[in-house]
Amino acid sequence: MGKYNTRIKKLKCPYYPSDDEDNMDTGYIVESIGEKRVAEYLKISMLEVEELDLIEYLFFLREAVIYNCSQTEDGREYLRNANRLEQTSPDRKKLREKYGKQ
Repeated sequence: MGKYNTRIKKLKCPYYPSDDEDNMDTGYIVESIGEKRVAEYLKISMLEVEELDLIEYLFFLREAVIYNCSQTEDGREYLRNANRLEQTSPDRKKLREKYGKQ
């Protein structure tokens, strides 16, 4: 079960909720944004993206999101926050620095 969970985690896109999420002030939502990101990241057409297996698509979508976010300081902050939300065990070193050893 441990290996399976590790594989699934590698296919999950970083996510951190924000106030302005999906707010393009148009009233429309781009339904194919994931396919567009993968196509731009791989430099292939959106039709070729449709030919990818689901596992390949999810992997490349995750890679594209991480790559695009890592290009700006706001994006890197988003990734740090998303990573923080995924953690299931405490960062003992930081806790000791903040509260001291008890």
